[in-house]
Amino acid sequence: NKRPSETFNVLREITIPHYNLPFTLKTSTWLYLNRVLWTLGIKGSSESYSAAKKRAITASKQLIKLAVEHDKVVVVSHGYLNFFIRRYLLKQGWCLKEKSSCYWGITRLKS
Repeated sequence: NKRPSETFNVLREITIPHYNLPFTLKTSTWLYLNRVLWTLGIKGSSESYSAAKKRAITASKQLIKLAVEHDKVVVVSHGYLNFFIRRYLLKQGWCLKEKSSCYWGITRLKS
């Protein structure tokens, strides 16, 4: 097995925020509600929404630099962070070549 040539802590998953709510919800409802509260700026027990977006921009800039140096870069990361990275790269003029929404989906972008 070949190991990754580089790893970046900045590509870690965005933590699902947790709030101590006085009632019980189904897991999917809890996840949705927590993400909505988090997006509205209610931090909860995790990284804030704005901090997560800033981290995604930092990751995007590192990926841009690597893409310039190496032409092709493969990134293995997590869904919500990938969403922010993709959005930033598209704003920087990159083109979306492929996007899969399945669990182990692949997104291909080109500068």
